[in-house]
Amino acid sequence: MLQLINSLQPSVYVELERKRRSLWTNQAGEYLFNGTAMLFTSHATVMTWNESHLTRIWHHPDFDPANPDQDVDALRTEFALEKVVFDELEPDEFVHVLAPKIYHHLSSVRPGWRGIPRKNKREIYRKQVEKGIIPDTMEFEEYSSLR
Repeated sequence: MLQLINSLQPSVYVELERKRRSLWTNQAGEYLFNGTAMLFTSHATVMTWNESHLTRIWHHPDFDPANPDQDVDALRTEFALEKVVFDELEPDEFVHVLAPKIYHHLSSVRPGWRGIPRKNKREIYRKQVEKGIIPDTMEFEEYSSLR
């Protein structure tokens, strides 16, 4: 995506990179990625942080978009949120009313969902929909979030 932006709109790419590099230094030029940084972001970003790849990698201070050999998996793994505080939550952001069938399914599945490749997660989801365990009105992202 960054290469596409760079090729189509180089000035936009330069500004994106300038902003990204400035995220982790203060006005005195001090490095802020020290384990005690406090981030302020949207609920949606936090709710998908562990599933997101590009957001976590792009925001990592050591990410170098010019280095195609960079270990982006290590950057993604390293950039985890330790504590999250939600303000002004709406009930639907933390309360899930589930049908008994899906509740029993979710209660019976093994932990480790985060470690499963996304392609495999989608296949598991598809099979559960086919079996009627997951209602076809429940999107993959909602199911994945509940897991």
